Amino acid sequence: MQGYGIEELARMPQIISGTTPEAAEEAAALFRNIVPEIVSLNPIEAEFAKLFGNAYRYIEFASPISSISSPSRRGSTTSAFCRR
Repeated sequence: MQGYGIEELARMPQIISGTTPEAAEEAAALFRNIVPEIVSLNPIEAEFAKLFGNAYRYIEFASPISSISSPSRRGSTTSAFCRR
């Protein structure tokens, strides 16, 4: 949810990763006192989780905005809108 990053951090699990076990432990130590749960993944899994999370947030944010600004909702076509 936009604008609630600090509140979300304290409520949501944090995905951590590292290219070595030591790096993953350092990441876990950073979040251990802040987040309710730590999910440790290998780097490829963590990257996919990040990409899916970003895509979900983008869709949640962009879908309402696009429906508001859609030219067809205002009774015009896209080509007429672009010529203005």
